[in-house]
Amino acid sequence: MITLQLPAMIVALAPIVLLEGVLSQRLLSLSPRQAFRGIAWANIASTFLGIPLAWIIMLAIELISTGGGAQNLDTPLAVFKATILQAAWLSPYEGLHWRIPVAALVLLIPSFLVTVIVERLVLVKYWKTVDRAQIAKTVWLVNCASYAVLGLFICVWLGFTL
Repeated sequence: MITLQLPAMIVALAPIVLLEGVLSQRLLSLSPRQAFRGIAWANIASTFLGIPLAWIIMLAIELISTGGGAQNLDTPLAVFKATILQAAWLSPYEGLHWRIPVAALVLLIPSFLVTVIVERLVLVKYWKTVDRAQIAKTVWLVNCASYAVLGLFICVWLGFTL
C-alpha cells in the first residue's frame, strides 16, 4: 500500500498545505508567509517521514497479528477482518478491488497520528514565538480538517469500486 499511499499523499501535498495554511493563519493570527512556510515544511516532513513511519508501524502490527500470511476469506466478515489487519500489505485476492480504498482508509488513522506528532515537532521549531500549546491544538485541528478531506476522497473512491 505504501506504493499507492505515498504518491497519493505527494499529489495531495499542495492542496493540504493550502487548506492547513489558511486555517493555521486564522487560528494563530500569523502572517500568510509565516503560516504557509511553516505548514509547508511541516507537511513535507510528515509526508516523507511520517507517512512511511506510519506504514512501517502498521506493517509491524500486520506481521505480528497475522504472521505475514494470507488470511482465510471464507466469509464476508473474514474478508473485512483480513483487509483491516493487512492494510499495510494487502495479500492479492481476485475480485476484491474494494479492499484497496478500505485499506487506505485504515492507513489514514496511524498516518494522522504520526503526522500530528511530526508536524508539531517541526512547527514548534519554526514558529518560535507561538505558544507550544496553541501549536499543538492548531496542528490537531488543521490535520482533522485535511484528513477529513482525504477520507472523503477515499470514500468516493470506495463508492466507485463497489
